[in-house]
Amino acid sequence: MDAIVIYVSEREGSEKLSKRKGKTKMFYSTKDEAIEREIITPIENGEATREEYDIDAIAEAVIDSDDRNRYYIREDVDFWDVVADNQI
Repeated sequence: MDAIVIYVSEREGSEKLSKRKGKTKMFYSTKDEAIEREIITPIENGEATREEYDIDAIAEAVIDSDDRNRYYIREDVDFWDVVADNQI
């Protein structure tokens, strides 16, 4: 089964503060799709590989789901700090 990706723009005046402000908020229909696109892809876009990091721990810290069971990256954590903290 293919995952469905939903693109939703953040509304102006949102109460959430984020370093990603102004970027499109991404929602995924599966946690695995969120992990692949939002954790593994950014890590491997550099010189690192997924094997160098505890991907499950990173996912636990940065991925959440809403009341509609859509998965997204939390805006209240610094992604790269979490990645650095979970290097193997």
